[in-house]
This record gives sequence, C-alpha cells and structure tokens, in this order.
Amino acid sequence: MSSSYGRQALLLVLLAFVFFLITVVLLVTSARGQEPTPSAEEWGQWQTPGHIAQGGMPSVANSEAGGRDCWASESKSLRARRHARSIDGLWRYTRVEGLFLGLELPREYDWDGWGLPILIWSHAGYGFSSKAWRYQLGLERWFTAGKASDPAFRFTVGGELHDLTESQDEWIIPTLENSLAAMLFKEDFHDYYRRTGASGYVEQEVMGQITFRAEYRDDHFYNMPRRTNWALFGGKKNFRPNPPIDEGHFRGAAGLLTLDTRDDRCAPEEGWFLQAVAEFYGRQVRSDRKFDRFILDVRRYQPLSHAENLDLRLRLGSARGCLPEQFLFDLGGIGTLRGFRFKEFTGDRLFLGNVEYRLRAGRRDFPPFLFEQMNLILFFDIGSAWYAQDPSRPERGWKQLSLTRLKSDFGIGISDRDGRVRISFAKRTDSASAPIVVTFRINREF
Repeated sequence: MSSSYGRQALLLVLLAFVFFLITVVLLVTSARGQEPTPSAEEWGQWQTPGHIAQGGMPSVANSEAGGRDCWASESKSLRARRHARSIDGLWRYTRVEGLFLGLELPREYDWDGWGLPILIWSHAGYGFSSKAWRYQLGLERWFTAGKASDPAFRFTVGGELHDLTESQDEWIIPTLENSLAAMLFKEDFHDYYRRTGASGYVEQEVMGQITFRAEYRDDHFYNMPRRTNWALFGGKKNFRPNPPIDEGHFRGAAGLLTLDTRDDRCAPEEGWFLQAVAEFYGRQVRSDRKFDRFILDVRRYQPLSHAENLDLRLRLGSARGCLPEQFLFDLGGIGTLRGFRFKEFTGDRLFLGNVEYRLRAGRRDFPPFLFEQMNLILFFDIGSAWYAQDPSRPERGWKQLSLTRLKSDFGIGISDRDGRVRISFAKRTDSASAPIVVTFRINREF
C-alpha cells in the first residue's frame, strides 16, 4: 500500500516538474518576443493607440479582464492575438483537482467566405486528485459582411454544454499564475465550485472595440472539497479549505458590455477598458435562488511622458436580493487591497479603487546595468466590501460606505519593462504596527 502510494506521489512529482518546465519555456520564449519600450524619439508615434487587443469569447461568468493569462501568447499581431490559445486549457494545478491535464479545440475565426460560417470549439480534461473529467463543448454561427477574422460588425449566435470547475476570482489572479503559486508554494488564491449545465448566447462586435453579449444559463452548482495538499515547496503548510457554496439549480440571464481601446491586452500603456456585467437569476424562470448581481470595471491607462504612466482602476459591485455564497464580493490581499490579508472583507456591495504610477527605467533615468531593465512603481489602493442593511435594491446600501469603512494602503514596487514581473511592498494606512506585505507577481494587478 505504501509503495503504491509512493509510486503515485513520484509520478505526480515528475508530471508536475515536466509541466513546470513547459511553463518556464513558454515564459522565456514569450519574454524574448517582447518589443522594447519606445524611446523618446519614438514617443510621438507610439502615443497613438494601435490595434485593439482581442481575446476569445468567454462566457459572461468568466469575462473579467485579466482572467486570461497573458503569458499564453505574446505576439503583437492582432490576428495572432485573436487566435491565441490559453495555456489554461492545457494544464492547471489547484487544491480541488490537483494536477489537471486537458486538450482544447479553440475558437478560431478563419472563415474566408467558403463553406459554412460555423465554428465548433471544445475543451476536455482530467483532474488527477479529484478523479473527475471536465468538459466544455460549444457551437457558433456568425454573420458578418466580410471575413469572420475581421470583427468589425460580427454577429454571433451560439450555445454550449459544460461541466466545469469554475472560480469567481479570475479577475484577482489569472489561472496560470495561480497554478504556479499552488504547485510551487502551496498558495491557491482561487475558490472553486462545480458548474454543470448549458447556456445559449448572442453577441455583437462593433469595430473591434465594443462587444455586446446576452446569455441564458441553466446550471447546477456543487461544492468541491480540497483533494490535495501537495506542492513542491511549502513544507508542513496546508492548503486552506475550499469554502462551501450554496448548491442548487440556478436559471437566469446575463448581459455584458465591453469597451476596449487599450493598445495592448497584457501590458497596456494607453487606452480605456470598461466592462459592465448584469446577472438576473430567477426572473420569469424557475430557479432555486432569486437574485441580481451587477459589476462595473473601468480602467484608464494614461501615458504622462515617454517614461511615465498613470494607471487607474475603479471597480464597483452591487446586488438585489440575497447573494449565494459563491457570488459574494471579496476584497483584500493580492490583486485588490495589497496591504491587507487575503479576502479580509466580504459582502454584497463592493468599492475598489487602484492607482499606479509607473516610471520606466532607462540609461538616462537610472544608473545603468542594474536598473536599466526595471520600472519603479508607486501605488495606492482604497476600497471596501460590506453587506447592505437593505439588499432589496442595488442602489441601496451605498450610504453605509463611510470614510471609517474605507480601507487603504500604499506602497512601492519594482518590475520588468512591461510592468508584469514585479515585486511590491504594501503598508496599510490604518495601523502603524501592521506588517509590510510583500507580493511577487508575474502579471499586472490590473
């Protein structure tokens, strides 16, 4: 019995090491393909927004910006970005599944006018610790005046069947980065649940910058217990338990509006990003729970000079009715309020503001050799999550947001030229004795 367990553990270690090497190769390869930061002489041309960053077409439930790992593809080509395959579909590592390996047939809009403009896409994989398969199978029909690869005015009708391990925390930290933290250091920052069912949707794209999407969902939600406690490092530390959710059969509709004028999806220097999500469960259809949820995320990336950038984010969340546990808003720690404990605040109302000032290093700005490939970052975070005393309407409960309820922190960081690989030092402002929180990331906070 013990020898069999030892062989399984050794096999898991070998598999984890192989996929860790694959990830390192992808990171190194993508880093070599990065374009250098423009010089002052190029500033006049560089400040004009270029192509609009395009991703795939995720469900509204997982449409949060930042949820897709930018390390999966680094091509500056718009066409290549549109056809980028996420590394999430190949593997991940979580405390509820252990090592997950999968294959995917990605969304690729290559129709040139011949044949039917129909797309079949799918993803399937297996979790070795959960001993469970997961899949997603979709069918789309699109309508466009030109090529489908040109999203100027593409209209899409589609549907999917799925059995997914899902998290509401993609906006905090992407899956690849979270998987590396879990596999290497026994730190899993996502909370998970199982979602099985079907959905149908329509989507309209306008000039590659605006996307409207409406979706109907019919899903069952299930708890997922912690299934593994293994990591390469981390010693005797344990993975935290996966919190319970409100299980049930939920039916509802959702809408998504996205405006994206960023010059780069992964490391933007200029542009706007706006995303509004509205979810309505139990309206006109039978559902175990009746509630509405609303999220607004607005970001501005503003260059101040050829070596300076000011990045801003405002994120708001509200609801009508009693939110299920898996749909509550969490704040604190990585990706949100960096000077506080992870998910220290929870509620059905959310307010978050982030400010980052980035100073790009160079031979003229910093001492050479050691700092010429680094950025200096100054940041400030402010926000809170709380429960409304009267949750019957989404506009109620905001008068409870007082200065005493708001929490804030400030800090300093250094990063690579793109501002993605970074280490930050954050200090909360409400306690002089609180420790400085040190965070290492391989993606921007927003």
